[in-house]
Amino acid sequence: MRHGRPGCRELVEDLEAGVSEAYNDAMAAVQADDDAAARRHLQVKAERTGRLETARAELEAAEARVARTRQAVEMHSERVMEVERLIQRSMAAASSSRASSLESDLAYEDPLEKKFKDLEGR
Repeated sequence: MRHGRPGCRELVEDLEAGVSEAYNDAMAAVQADDDAAARRHLQVKAERTGRLETARAELEAAEARVARTRQAVEMHSERVMEVERLIQRSMAAASSSRASSLESDLAYEDPLEKKFKDLEGR
């Protein structure tokens, strides 16, 4: 899985290859007794090394942001699941309460009907 900004890791890899290439070119120039070319290649290497250090720092910062974001998402996901459980419990309790209320409503006997039943029973 890619971390950091798109292309940040690739930039680091490209700069590492460029630093290595500049060093190899400088070594080849030294072996060819071309000090001016060797110096130019070493300057290119130094420039790329500076850019490489910056790119590595940016990549590290981006990876840290990704890690913090993942941690926050995980924390929020856990909280959402907790709230869902509370809602389900609340709904179950409300449903149970309504069922109990319905039972008591069904068990309710109208006082007027009770009086007539009592009179008929006499």
